[in-house]
Amino acid sequence: MTNDLQVSYNAMRNLTHTSIMKATFTALVAATLTAPVWAGGAGVSGGLTLIEAAGARAAALGEAFSATSDDVTAVVYNPAALSTLTSPQISFSYQKGIASDASGRLHLGRRNLGLSVSYYSAGDVDLLDGSTVRSVNAQTDLSASLGAAFSRGRLGFGAAVKFLSSQLAESDRATAFAVDLGIRSDVTARFHLSSALQNLGTELKFVEEGDALPRIFRVGAEFQATQGRAPLTLSVEAPYFLNESEVRPSVGAELSAGPMRFRAGYRTGVEVEGLSLGAGFSAGGLVLDYAFGFVDDLNDRQRITLGFKFGPTNGGMK
Repeated sequence: MTNDLQVSYNAMRNLTHTSIMKATFTALVAATLTAPVWAGGAGVSGGLTLIEAAGARAAALGEAFSATSDDVTAVVYNPAALSTLTSPQISFSYQKGIASDASGRLHLGRRNLGLSVSYYSAGDVDLLDGSTVRSVNAQTDLSASLGAAFSRGRLGFGAAVKFLSSQLAESDRATAFAVDLGIRSDVTARFHLSSALQNLGTELKFVEEGDALPRIFRVGAEFQATQGRAPLTLSVEAPYFLNESEVRPSVGAELSAGPMRFRAGYRTGVEVEGLSLGAGFSAGGLVLDYAFGFVDDLNDRQRITLGFKFGPTNGGMK
């Protein structure tokens, strides 16, 4: 009798696993087929600060990051990532741009709930005001996002609402609202799939002129290629920028060695930061990440992220 029960249990588990894989595949195919409905043809997007890298780790991996588990910054690419957090987390990132621009991001999250706030400054420029020249900030952006998620077995689902405020030359101001929707699956313990629709919302409109937000449909995957003392994780991403009708694939690799992480990534379809490198260090709950993005022979972009993972709570999806 015991053997019969074990056989029945294994059969049921395999059937459930197969059903989950079929459901995930169906959801990804459905999203792919409906993506053209949201596309606006070749065009231009506003609110580009919404698509800045979420942190140093994501930047170093070429932003092939939507299928990443247990990292609060991954919510920027897929709100369903919140369903994988195994403990409360806080993360702060700072980026020094090519010229005088700079940005910062704050992420707070626990399992199934997360908050992100970001700030961008384009730096000061001289503005002629009548006969007077005064220095003003060329552009300042402030955005906030509140996300929630839940899981069912190996599947995770998430949604996030966003607010963006942008000001030009300390005068004209525009605001916009948007929604992100995402799904992810732990197909196996080492292989994860992800899909998300991002920045579906209102136009960012200054006076009479308005631009659509950078709407993106992305599909990603993460695979732990090797295990042991130096595990290697590979990731791939295929974001489709709906307004521009462009696919900009990216790949990333992360090698772990004790408390250290070594990373490399490559993005296509971008004018700057095609190739990126980075490293990370963790000790207890403290996490420190650094990324270096190649722009040209004279310029680069550097990012640093400091994070902390508090004591473990209920585990994420397994």
